[in-house]
Amino acid sequence: MSLRGKTVLVTGASGFIGGRLVEKLILEHGVRVRALVRNYLKAVNLGRFDLDLVCADITDPDAMLEAVEGCDVVIHCAYGSSGTPEEQRDATVLGTRNICKAALSAGVSRLVHLSTLSVYGDQTGASLDESGERQRTGDLYTDTKIDAEAIVVKAQLEDGLPAVVLQPTVVYGPFGGWWTQGQIGLLKGGQLVLPSGVDGVCNAVYVDDVADACIVAAEHPGAIGETFLVSGPGPVSWGAYYDAFESMLGAGSVVRMPPEEIRRLRSESKEPRTLFGWAF
Repeated sequence: MSLRGKTVLVTGASGFIGGRLVEKLILEHGVRVRALVRNYLKAVNLGRFDLDLVCADITDPDAMLEAVEGCDVVIHCAYGSSGTPEEQRDATVLGTRNICKAALSAGVSRLVHLSTLSVYGDQTGASLDESGERQRTGDLYTDTKIDAEAIVVKAQLEDGLPAVVLQPTVVYGPFGGWWTQGQIGLLKGGQLVLPSGVDGVCNAVYVDDVADACIVAAEHPGAIGETFLVSGPGPVSWGAYYDAFESMLGAGSVVRMPPEEIRRLRSESKEPRTLFGWAF
């Protein structure tokens, strides 16, 4: 199924991945896009496109029924990224339930749900695949993404929703949040520590590749009912990942120290994340 000429609803369209997805759908695939956003002020980058911009609360089931009506495909990128923990949970979990119900009501031909590698918790390494057990960690983002993914899978199995689940890894690129702007901020502030002698594997994936994966998942006839991890063409080390940022910034600011020293300093600090950033 080609998306050309189809009407596609993109939730979270003003976000990092959603915004790039909208661009690709319009510029490269000739799609009529209906962009769902929570706040017009955050949708400035979408203003240059000829699209249907809808400002609505994803936790409002009636608003979601209206937003999905008339669409052929839904690509669900929205999740709770701000507000109280309860508000974030509602946006991710209740919002996903509302989108699934609206997609079923509208009879869409495909729903693509953007989940995350984080649902596997601490399971890492080359042997990890989509059959891995979902692990709750107590982290709000991870746990709510597990709940949202379960809602989509249940709707697919029990109600016949033609759904696909995508699980991106470490997504980076222009306008990127934690894994781009966040890491640059830590580097500029001298707050990022890596263990010396251990680079580890960084499953980085460029935002364009994630957007392309969303489009393939929406078009491919064999994708329905499947879950796909989405990573880059090959693994890189965390050292190489940060070397690229340092080269861009023109300064070396990654601090390397023995793992046992990192553990000692973090345990002694009252604010380890503020003082030492993220130690991998």
